[in-house]
Amino acid sequence: MVFLITSENVLNGCINHIDIGTETVVEIIDCTDLVELPCWPNIQRVYCRNCTGLMTLPCWPNVTFIECRNCPRLFLTNNWLQSVDIYYSNYPNIQEKSVFMVLQTDYLQSAFVPEFINL
Repeated sequence: MVFLITSENVLNGCINHIDIGTETVVEIIDCTDLVELPCWPNIQRVYCRNCTGLMTLPCWPNVTFIECRNCPRLFLTNNWLQSVDIYYSNYPNIQEKSVFMVLQTDYLQSAFVPEFINL
């Protein structure tokens, strides 16, 4: 089953106290005021559309697939520990031909400068 989140579930840029239980798939639609998402421990697949305020994604521990459409402020900088398939459209912050590097380290993520390398 897919857990659906809409704009009625957003308060102050965040998901408003929703317990998604053990759901593994979440779909987020037309949440223009949404800025950040919670770190759901069981999520494996995420679909988001028209979340124009969304800026970053949390480091979900079990995610394997992310599809985001028309989320133009989104900047992908997360360090997932496993392979994640990411599909996106309408992202001025991401060049079409980019290399995403996942780095596992003891240093703080803020100590690194993200760079995209054109292929």
